[in-house]
Amino acid sequence: MSFLMPAAFVLLGLIPVVVLFYLLKLRRRDHIVSSTMFWNKAVEDLHANAPFQRLRKNLLLLIQLLIIALLVLAFARPLLSLAARKERSLVVLVDRSASILAREPAGTRLDAAKQIALKQVDGMVPGDEMMLMTFADSPEVLVSFTNDKAKLKRLIREIEGREVVTRLADALSMAVSLARDRHNPEILILSDGCIGPLQATMPDQVKVHLVRVGSQQPNVGITALDIRPSMESSKDYQLFAILSNFGDQDVVRHLTLTCNDELIDVRETQIPAHGEEAQLFQSHRLSEGNIVLEIDETDAFPMDDRAYCVLRREKSTRVLLVSEGNYFLEKALRENTGIIVTRVSSVNMQVNDAYDIVIFDNVSPSVLAPGRYVFINALPPLDGFTDLGEIRLPTIVDWNREHPLTRFVDLSAVRIHTARQVGVPRSALVLVEGEKTPLVSLLSTEEHRVVVFAFDFYDSNLPLRAAFPILVSNCLDYLASGGRNVESVIAKTGHVYLLDVPKAVQMVSVRNPEGQEWSVRPNPQGQAPFDKTWFTGFYSVIFDGNPSQGFGVNLLDAEESNLTPRFSLEVRGKTIHASTGPMRTNREIWWWFALLGLALLFLEWLIYHRRVLV
Repeated sequence: MSFLMPAAFVLLGLIPVVVLFYLLKLRRRDHIVSSTMFWNKAVEDLHANAPFQRLRKNLLLLIQLLIIALLVLAFARPLLSLAARKERSLVVLVDRSASILAREPAGTRLDAAKQIALKQVDGMVPGDEMMLMTFADSPEVLVSFTNDKAKLKRLIREIEGREVVTRLADALSMAVSLARDRHNPEILILSDGCIGPLQATMPDQVKVHLVRVGSQQPNVGITALDIRPSMESSKDYQLFAILSNFGDQDVVRHLTLTCNDELIDVRETQIPAHGEEAQLFQSHRLSEGNIVLEIDETDAFPMDDRAYCVLRREKSTRVLLVSEGNYFLEKALRENTGIIVTRVSSVNMQVNDAYDIVIFDNVSPSVLAPGRYVFINALPPLDGFTDLGEIRLPTIVDWNREHPLTRFVDLSAVRIHTARQVGVPRSALVLVEGEKTPLVSLLSTEEHRVVVFAFDFYDSNLPLRAAFPILVSNCLDYLASGGRNVESVIAKTGHVYLLDVPKAVQMVSVRNPEGQEWSVRPNPQGQAPFDKTWFTGFYSVIFDGNPSQGFGVNLLDAEESNLTPRFSLEVRGKTIHASTGPMRTNREIWWWFALLGLALLFLEWLIYHRRVLV
């Protein structure tokens, strides 16, 4: 046991004062009486109060001394050491992603995590310091290392959740880099564990603890959504959705589809335990406006019970194809409705802002103006792209199945005869990874959005696979970004949404479903990147004070909708096992002594009054 305020023991000097009061002779008045026959007890009392006489046994004196001792111990703030340790530098990582907002019988999981964090603050001893961080799609340092308990508690109570996916890797790497050089560093992760495998550097000198919050919760949610024009009729639209059941029992759910608050369809569907069910809606009544797909039954996780999208009126996308001729590519381009394709030869590359997308097939310009481009078996003249020679029979190792450009694309049967071995900038995103080279990559900057294919379509069997028209359509949709397609108006929480802005607009205002509003300035490409997509629902957009069509934001993440708490984390081969309660910490127990002292004070009062009455 240790004490936070040992200076309070000075108050023990009150004990001799109390004893002194019992030793002092009482000052009495003289009275003449007729006889002392009935005053024997008073005479004995006079002897007992003689100065400096030996104290007799006195219950009240003993109780009063105990009261003083207990109150002094309470003022000294004793600390019960449940785990002997040195002073430490503790980094507390509080999860505030979507799954942590799931409702539990005693509140949300975030409420439980905040209570554990507050107990950690109470357990700090002199010499301890704490850094407070939160993580969801990105990490945020709320306060650097400090021993200010009041500030730490205030910041913990102010933590609010966001309906975004969990990305712990960056937060853990940041915490390790900030704590590794501190004295006795430790990292405490407060989460439900819905995180998955991590790739982070874990030095041996940094201890990592995972405290799991939340209990087993069945959940049914919408985990995928897409809307496109019907292949059968240009007037109809098709809405595709996947419902996932993360419970142990088969369930029956009712789906409701509305457009601009008008009922379009209602259907019943059965979803197997730990399985999925796909639903396809097609109707000419799906018109321009706000579309909502809703699961009628509520559960502990409402964020995935509704899906939002905004259907916009189609407009033509102007595509310039710079090529000597590519039959498969031109056919795939023209199969997309709303596409106007203009082809020019490689010797007459006149590129201007009259085109929405420019495709360079086996050729590359010397200078690249701001815009949106596709390079096929060619590299853009931008810093970071390098041609390292030719590679034969490259193997497709893996591809990004979540990105809009490669979603719903199966490349397992694609074979490539020859490809370029290329180097790409660090900021580029590799969408299709080859054995020795990136085969498809994406670079997005303020001035350029570029998709690079490192091989010639004619040098592969890709044009003969079903994946080819889907890949071309996804590429057009992604680069058009709010043009003829509707993919751009289905956004995910935590992702950057690019607003297409008319050239004359100087400022864009965006209001989220919670009523918060932000201002965004367009970039030279005529786009306004908005990264505050923290909540699901419809976002309204205003261009220079004039309302415009907004967009819908959804969670659409199976990992986040699976509310089963994890019991461990894998970090580069190391397993971090989770506990279900707070770590053992030092606890103040002064209130025990204070309560006992008050109880003895009440007992002393009872004994005294009983003696007086007797």
